[in-house]
Order: sequence, then C-alpha cells, then structure tokens
Amino acid sequence: SILDVGCNAGAVSLRAAFLGASQVVGIDINNERISVGNEISRFIGLSGSVRLVTGSVVDAKLLSEQGTFDSCFCLAVSGRMGDEKGFLTELCKLVRETLYFESNHSPEGYEKYIALFNELGFPNVEYKGSTTEGFPIRHSLVAKRNNK
Repeated sequence: SILDVGCNAGAVSLRAAFLGASQVVGIDINNERISVGNEISRFIGLSGSVRLVTGSVVDAKLLSEQGTFDSCFCLAVSGRMGDEKGFLTELCKLVRETLYFESNHSPEGYEKYIALFNELGFPNVEYKGSTTEGFPIRHSLVAKRNNK
C-alpha cells in the first residue's frame, strides 16, 4: 500500500497502482489537480485501487483517517510546512516500511533529515543526492524501518 503526499494529479500514485500496489491514496490541496487525476484513474481503469483526496497534507486528522501504509512518497512538500518536524513526525506514524522523501527547500544539509528520520524510527536512511539547478536546494533520501 502506498501514500502519496502532495500528489498533484497523481502521476506517482497511478504508476504505483499500475505496477501492482493494491491500495494507493494520494493527497493534494489543489482540487482541480485531484479531479484531473481521478478522471485519468477512471479512464485507464485504476479507480478501484487508487483514491485521490483533496485536502491539506498538514491536516493530521485527514492523514490519520487514511490508515497506515507500507510506503510513502513525500516529494517536495515538506518545506512548505510551518512546522516541518511536526509534520514529518505525524507522517512517519503512518509508514510501516519505507519513506521516499525529497525536501522542498532546505538551506541546511541533508544530515538533519537523516538524524530526524533515525529519531522517528527509521534507522536506515540513504542519502540519494541534492538538486540545486532551477530549484531551491532539494535533498532526496530513502528512509527504511528495517534492512529490507
């Protein structure tokens, strides 16, 4: 099962379902993007396994209502949060195995995310690189709860 936080029109969500994920939930604040994603999902026959929801990813109640997931994609949304640590703390409660994470804007080094994910129960964190061209600094990491 997959949670896609800040899913836009659901491209990652749809791809995960296409590749066999049995349950996929995508959340984005933009209702127009969610509507487009749901229309695409119906058109390609994936609406049975993909649910795209309009809402704020900082709404802890909305997040917790979605259940827990094997994996989560949180790509370029965390820097928009007022309380990034609080947001990631709540998000990590929903992830059983793996978090694919990309910071949205972080002038600090990626080491802060490794330390935070370790603190939140993900002892295995792999730094995948940083992007600075055309974007604010973005750090990409994969955090795992175990060695799988």
